[in-house]
Amino acid sequence: MTGISYALVYVYLIHPLIPIANTTRGNLAKGLIFGAVLALISSLWWVPVLFPQFNAGFLTLNFGWTTLASIWVWHAIWGINIGALYNPYPEMDEAN
Repeated sequence: MTGISYALVYVYLIHPLIPIANTTRGNLAKGLIFGAVLALISSLWWVPVLFPQFNAGFLTLNFGWTTLASIWVWHAIWGINIGALYNPYPEMDEAN
């Protein structure tokens, strides 16, 4: 449910705000940008809050580099998927 919620936030709020053209590459870039923001939030705040008993540390570094890398890779995969799946039509001008 969290991934679906963030996908809806991306589609309705974030995607229109990122000033990159609505091309295939542009949509992938927008998805990767949002995935990177979510990975940063996850490693800075979400994982330490969810697992306080393990003392995750700053940027979840106390869990080791593999945990940090897996957070970033997972969010990159999510960002690529959302960027590839949500591909709106480019804006049409009024003359057409």
